[in-house]
Amino acid sequence: RLAARAARRRRRRRASTADVFVSRHTAVPREDVDAYVKTRVLPAGGPSQAARVDGSGANLLLKECPSAGFCSPTKYAGTGKPGNDYKFAILRDGGAYFCHRCGGKGSWYDLRLGMSGAVPSSLEGEVQSTPRVRSGDTPRPDAAIAARCPVALFDAQGSEVKRYLNDTRGLDDTTLAVYGVGYASRKFRDGERWVDEPCATFPWIQVPGDGPASTVRLKVRSVRTKRHMRVEPAGGDWGLFGLHTVPADAAELVITEGEYDAMAVYQATGRAAVSLPNGAASLPPAVLPLLERFKRIFLWCDGDEAGVNAARKFSAKLGRHRCVVVRAPDDCKDANDCLRKDPSLVKRALDDAGAPDHDGLVSFKELRGQVLHELRHPDLYVGAPLPSFPKLTGLVKGARPGELTLLTGPSGAGKTTLASQISIDLLESGAPTLWGSFEVKNSALAIKMLRQQARRRDGLPNEPRLLDALCDDFQRLPLHFMRFHAATEVDDVVDAMEFAAYVHDVEHVVLDNLQFMTQAGPRDASRFEAQDRAIARFRDFATRRGVHVVLVVHPRKEDPTQKLALTSIYGGAKAAQEADNVLILQAPAQPVAPGHASSQQSQAPIPKWVEVAKNRYAGTLGSVMMAFNDTTCRYYELSAGASASSASGAAVR
Repeated sequence: RLAARAARRRRRRRASTADVFVSRHTAVPREDVDAYVKTRVLPAGGPSQAARVDGSGANLLLKECPSAGFCSPTKYAGTGKPGNDYKFAILRDGGAYFCHRCGGKGSWYDLRLGMSGAVPSSLEGEVQSTPRVRSGDTPRPDAAIAARCPVALFDAQGSEVKRYLNDTRGLDDTTLAVYGVGYASRKFRDGERWVDEPCATFPWIQVPGDGPASTVRLKVRSVRTKRHMRVEPAGGDWGLFGLHTVPADAAELVITEGEYDAMAVYQATGRAAVSLPNGAASLPPAVLPLLERFKRIFLWCDGDEAGVNAARKFSAKLGRHRCVVVRAPDDCKDANDCLRKDPSLVKRALDDAGAPDHDGLVSFKELRGQVLHELRHPDLYVGAPLPSFPKLTGLVKGARPGELTLLTGPSGAGKTTLASQISIDLLESGAPTLWGSFEVKNSALAIKMLRQQARRRDGLPNEPRLLDALCDDFQRLPLHFMRFHAATEVDDVVDAMEFAAYVHDVEHVVLDNLQFMTQAGPRDASRFEAQDRAIARFRDFATRRGVHVVLVVHPRKEDPTQKLALTSIYGGAKAAQEADNVLILQAPAQPVAPGHASSQQSQAPIPKWVEVAKNRYAGTLGSVMMAFNDTTCRYYELSAGASASSASGAAVR
């Protein structure tokens, strides 16, 4: 078994070509590194593995490499010579590793990824994790086009975009020119057709060392439809909008959630400001090297729950000791709102900013802005809505960060399909999502999700051109899969989740299902104890990382003609106790009448409904009747009095 895991890690390490950058301003606590080596690394190495602290006390030295996946084969491998022992060093303050035998090295997240043996695969072509500023090996925007866009903004053809930037966003021509904002016309899909829309262009900039600033990509955003946005060219480098405006000797920097906010800060105060490339969705590790030189960073995200959660996550990546969290005053959402209401509010917000508290502590000063904003806009704090399920959203009040949701139901009832449709709703709202599917292969799950997103009455098209267009739309979703299948150890799953949370800033994780993760535990452990430990790990991850985790759990073996309850969840009571929400997909089987075969029973669709059996946030319980359409592979909520048979064929969008 250990040999099989080592081979798997070796394959996964070869598949990962880029190390994950971790800022020198952040440090994994020494006690966390020591505990991980003791409880995870040493047991995985078998009885011959051992560790000791070096003479300086700064490193843990492993007798052997954690697995064959970490070190390149050398002539010393497997010789058993004492001189080859204790060459693998793990920095106790930070978790970075270095092998003095083969030269292999990596960050704390590389170590955890290597231990899990699973690189989360991505359907998104924009994902990169390299810590280096690369050149020559990635596409760049056409220099002539990039130079023409800022000029076009001030021509007649760019009048609509310029009018929007001036009048709606309150940005003056000088600010637009300094930041190199431009105009371009681009086609976007609108249902079955493509439409031309006027767009603002925002250059992503890199400034390598003492070299000149260069545009590595362009973000193109429609001024008519907010969701119509793309980054050109696909697969290019990461950069920061506005980085070229920052003086070379600057020690402070303002980072905002959006491009309009960065320009608002500059226009109102004259201070250097850049924007996050992906807004509140993520802070790619490849951007971190561009920010290493700054001693103080003002982090200004929006005042909604997503912005508050992003500020907490990003300050941890950047180094909490150098981050100052900014909150917009006077019921403003962001810096651009402040500029339009009163430019002096921008300076006031920066002056009133405070450092984030310890992860385990919070003061009312930090909470005050969020409390006031939540009181004035309670609709923004009910969690991410599920457009497919408005009635269910009304009960659970959406999907909130840091919560654990259990989804259970009879075998074959459609739990995976329901979880998949929920994740499609969140993906389409821009929430990066990680799927761990241990029962259904990733390719089969992707086909299901593709059908759900397409929503086509006639199913997926056979024509290659149309199918490619649907796949292109699907590929743009911030979706990632774990490369696990069948029985998988919980430690491996958690390591992959930690990697995805750091690198891709995932906000939503689906694990399907719990039983496959408890089957891989130690043989001498009780299955219930293994399940309780797994629940505790996922609960801790959701709370600590601010990620919503959906965990699919099988029920006990009970009478299939009866509906399920909280006590029907397989295992002990810990699952229901730790969960914030419990959703039960009810699909009781039709009882067979005496003297009749089951095939003689009614062929009408079995009624299904989703029961909210626990709701810690809102406390509201209830049920929502559902119909299922085989063509679209989607569930649809039923109105009062409707039947599953009448809706199953007609409820197609």
